[in-house]
Amino acid sequence: MYLYGAGGHAKVIMDILKENSTELTGIIDDNPHIQEWMEYHVLSYDPKRMFPILISIGNNSIRKNIAEQLYKKNAVFGTVISIHAIVSPYTKIGEGSVVMQGSILQSCCQTGKHCIVNTTLLLIMNVYWKTMYMSRHTPHYVAMWKWGKAHG
Repeated sequence: MYLYGAGGHAKVIMDILKENSTELTGIIDDNPHIQEWMEYHVLSYDPKRMFPILISIGNNSIRKNIAEQLYKKNAVFGTVISIHAIVSPYTKIGEGSVVMQGSILQSCCQTGKHCIVNTTLLLIMNVYWKTMYMSRHTPHYVAMWKWGKAHG
């Protein structure tokens, strides 16, 4: 798995990859001043040989822009789910998404693409979450999206 973005969010994803025994193949970043990160040589993106990839940037608008650019290059995205998350087998996780430690996704929940399901977040059954970021600090009435319609 390649991570796109050498920063704080990548560190957390790196922990999840380790707990899942998934190899971190490389770190990609557009900043030419970052040449090494966490003992990894920082690479430039090559869509022909760098896949699957996960955008490891916490900022939603930046992550969305990068995802749009990578789709144009036919990128293949991975998904990472912590072994310390509870995820129903009837839940659908969108490509490029990360489910952090301690999160709970109950039956028939669904995330969009490139979502961060942050630590200790609870999604109750039949919830569809299409925005790119959720956390335990998200008010319950905001987090309750049932098949695209807000409930509160």
